Amino acid sequence: MQEFAGTKVILNQLITVPENFINNVKDKAIEFFGENWQIVLNLHQPVNLSIDDQETAAHNELKAQFAESAEFQTILKYYPEAKISD
Repeated sequence: MQEFAGTKVILNQLITVPENFINNVKDKAIEFFGENWQIVLNLHQPVNLSIDDQETAAHNELKAQFAESAEFQTILKYYPEAKISD
């Protein structure tokens, strides 16, 4: 998180996020805090990550990509409660 002030949050994008990510975050903010929040997804500011954070981000990106794959969708068809774990 880059900045957090009042009812505004600026997030630096570390991984690919779903199209509805910002709307989901806004909905949850209203649910938790009872007010609208301004959520900004920063796509351009470089982020200096530790090696551990870089590895975690890469790992999470791979999990997100697999979750969208045809193979995982087939697994979900037969095992709808399946989850991707580490």
